[in-house]
Amino acid sequence: MVSIQKLAERLGVSTATVSRALTPEHAHKVRPETRKRIIELCNEFNYRPNITGRSFVTGRTYKLGIILGAIEKDIGSPFFGLFMRSFCRAIQQKGYTATILYAGQDDNQTNNVMEFLQSSIADGYFLGDAMLDTAIEDFIRESNCPVITLAKSQKTINGICNVYRDLVPAYEKAWSLLNETERKNTVFVHNGGDVYKLEVLQNAAPADGRIDEILLKNNVSYKGLNNFEELAEYADVLSRYSVIWCESDLIAFNVFNTLKAKGVSAKKMPKILGFDNAEETLENFHVPVLSTVDPCWDKLGCAAAEMLLRQLYGKSEQQQTGIEAKLILRKTF
Repeated sequence: MVSIQKLAERLGVSTATVSRALTPEHAHKVRPETRKRIIELCNEFNYRPNITGRSFVTGRTYKLGIILGAIEKDIGSPFFGLFMRSFCRAIQQKGYTATILYAGQDDNQTNNVMEFLQSSIADGYFLGDAMLDTAIEDFIRESNCPVITLAKSQKTINGICNVYRDLVPAYEKAWSLLNETERKNTVFVHNGGDVYKLEVLQNAAPADGRIDEILLKNNVSYKGLNNFEELAEYADVLSRYSVIWCESDLIAFNVFNTLKAKGVSAKKMPKILGFDNAEETLENFHVPVLSTVDPCWDKLGCAAAEMLLRQLYGKSEQQQTGIEAKLILRKTF
């Protein structure tokens, strides 16, 4: 295996220059053209710096912790998977790797999170804002521990940095596409999992916009896209609305299937808008048909990684980064 000394000799530079070029916090000290030559030669010989040795010298772990509570739900979500893919890709390009840390959902969650933040497991951490409480917030502020949270809305927590989903523009655009009659005859169908979307819809609505609400008792699933027994009870009610806003694509698909099973024709079908852009994420769809709001999980992951890395190196005082969701119009809206 080629050594750093051999690389330096071949390039005509010092070993210190090669080391700086391959160390994220010092790479800016090397001229871009020199660093490019170093990286190209490292790739040619498949050379990677020794993380253990680098950690010993710098005092860093070169790991970023991702703290999860509902780990089976988070890891099993294809949408969170998009976030993770972009997050990991962005930090790996800077010489870091991700470490999954399980905090649990029981009474010890706060203690578990605090233990992680106080440990030397990682140089910085990502966690959802639902895991924050007064004790954790106070510790982050007092310790200056590099932490980024993912927030559902644009809310500022003093001293805590976050990335958030900016859904307002997408829903404002959707409202603008409706005529007067349609704006007064809409309903939001959900199972209580994300009432924030209803708040956004209400705030984005024009003065004459009206939103009724249907709260489902049971969760729906992608299982055959026909798990709509409970929705069948609302079929007559749903068919009378002009616009049906849905908490997720899961619900939107089942609303569509419910009305289709009832015999509602394509011309008389209400406008249906989902959330998640599942058809471009899951493999069992060939021709996307559902109109939806895409929260852009990939961009959220990249933004979270970049913000956390800047915080690590003291290069940013930015408290928030908002990623604007996209309205995707297909056949159902």
